[in-house]
Amino acid sequence: MNKNKTNFYFTTILLLAILLASSIGAFAQLTVSNVKTRTGSVTYVVAPQSTYDIDIFAKEAEEPGDFAGVEQRCAAAKHPMVFAMNGGKCKGLKPMGLLIKGMNKYKDFVWPDDKVFFTIGPSAIFARGRDNGPYSITAANKFKVNDDLATYQLAVQSGAILLTKGFMNPVITRATGTQVCNGIGIKPNGDFVLAIADSKISLREFALFFQEQNCDNAMLLDEGDACKWYVPGGQKKPGVMGEVLVVTRK
Repeated sequence: MNKNKTNFYFTTILLLAILLASSIGAFAQLTVSNVKTRTGSVTYVVAPQSTYDIDIFAKEAEEPGDFAGVEQRCAAAKHPMVFAMNGGKCKGLKPMGLLIKGMNKYKDFVWPDDKVFFTIGPSAIFARGRDNGPYSITAANKFKVNDDLATYQLAVQSGAILLTKGFMNPVITRATGTQVCNGIGIKPNGDFVLAIADSKISLREFALFFQEQNCDNAMLLDEGDACKWYVPGGQKKPGVMGEVLVVTRK
């Protein structure tokens, strides 16, 4: 084999190796991790917004309410599920606060002082702008409710705001009691952090976790036995949820 052919084959193999490593690296960024807190631990994933999307599947919108059903729906849409957990606060599988999907509003906005979610407020809203716009987490008392359907293609209202611009909700610093809980945060670069406490911890401790992950904004989703998470290939916990928050590959 002459020198030119040798160089050609070497260069081709090198390029293929780089592409493969890049592909594997992009997927490897979504790793289920666990970190110790002062009194317990938190399981979480960090999903780069350049590679992953977030969606909400809701029984109210006649969508699957279990991990297996959501996984099948995502696969059929050619956007594989890579992580999922229960979504916003529901009662009888029906959303307790604002729910927007596509061009439909399934539940109206609930004013933060109604305290239908938790004893701690204000509630928060996870949303995505129209035309696949940016994601956001907003305290309900700062949410522009009058143009919600015109502005957002996805919106779910749930538990208390934990962080706003990196600062902890001052009400949480005075909160007492502990609970199993789950939530979502967004970093300055748009990457998502999805987390669930492995055992009962304080909301302050949970908010501190999102601060330590360098999230700008973060919110509580749910608490108690309703909190579940799943990765493909893992054990699908039984039960139907009113809302499932899912991370999919773009």
